[in-house]
Amino acid sequence: MGVVLSLGAMTGTVKAEHATVSRPSGIFVFNAAGDAASAVADVLSGTPLPRQDVQGFDWTVKWATLEPAAGPAGYDWSVLDTAVNTAASNGFTSQITVLPGAYAPSWVITACPQVTVTLLHTQTVATIAVPTSTCFLNDWTSFIAALGTHLASLSGITSVQASGLGDQGEMTLSPPTAGTWADVGVTTKSLLAGWKQVLTAWHT
Repeated sequence: MGVVLSLGAMTGTVKAEHATVSRPSGIFVFNAAGDAASAVADVLSGTPLPRQDVQGFDWTVKWATLEPAAGPAGYDWSVLDTAVNTAASNGFTSQITVLPGAYAPSWVITACPQVTVTLLHTQTVATIAVPTSTCFLNDWTSFIAALGTHLASLSGITSVQASGLGDQGEMTLSPPTAGTWADVGVTTKSLLAGWKQVLTAWHT
């Protein structure tokens, strides 16, 4: 389990007899949503941080986990719901990060134009949907709308990462194993247009 400091995590102050010592607070623990029970239990036990220093959890979950099949009946929110509810019932808030790119549903990758890349963070080879393709953008923005509707029914969520056109949660695009991104239609112009469409969907 890793630990990250949320955007400029707040600091608290502990006063000793002759000194003032600053300590971190407002920390969000970065963890897979599927491992929520053990992550929350670890924090409650003071491992690896004192309970009072932790504000909540940043739950990561694969898009494929939440939408394993196409169509209105294709969503499965159970992993995400369990994570958010487990955190809330123990006094923690949640941030949500859905990972597209290499973690998109197989039915999306199969249906859309594809490109094979070498993932920078693992150096493994993965086939992903071309992120600026109309097919991918339509599927991803439809998912964003469905996610927003579902999250409105949950409590304790402080933020949702606006992920989209990277090969995982970030904006990073790993290099294709052959050719260039321009060969599959990913240019500065198409990438900016794609991000505008995705960010508009998140904002909506």
